[in-house]
Amino acid sequence: MENQEQAQQVTLQFPADHKYLALLGAVITAFAAANPQLAPQAYPLQLAVHEALTNIIEHGYRGKPGAILVRLQLGGNGRFFSAELEDQAPPYSPEQNQWPPAGSWQRSDSDGSILLRLQQVPDPGLEHERGRGLFLISQLMDDFTCKPGPSGNFWHLVKNLEK
Repeated sequence: MENQEQAQQVTLQFPADHKYLALLGAVITAFAAANPQLAPQAYPLQLAVHEALTNIIEHGYRGKPGAILVRLQLGGNGRFFSAELEDQAPPYSPEQNQWPPAGSWQRSDSDGSILLRLQQVPDPGLEHERGRGLFLISQLMDDFTCKPGPSGNFWHLVKNLEK
């Protein structure tokens, strides 16, 4: 059983640079090929994780050097896919961004830490040149949270595979 669980998880770390995002597509494609229940969802999962990483690179690191740790997992005996992303960027705060509206995030505080859960994000419409990443993530994933901290942010994306 232990070997099976190890085969259900992929961990990688890469520089916070757009040119490395192509690796993500190859990894998710290979991960889906090894786990047939993921195959129909491979592209939407890739798109959602790619958008989250793009936001970390552009809005978190803002062109400064850094690294992103990515853990992809098929859990619950194949019932869900999750992606965990860790960065060392400044703490994320929805209030500092113009889009999506800060009300798109549900905030909870416990044990001195903050957890932000993305709720429904309004369609940014044609009047916005940018801002579709979180909208796409909200449409493609079943849960997306951020736990900002003093030494970086922990992002968690979940897709339920049983419907």
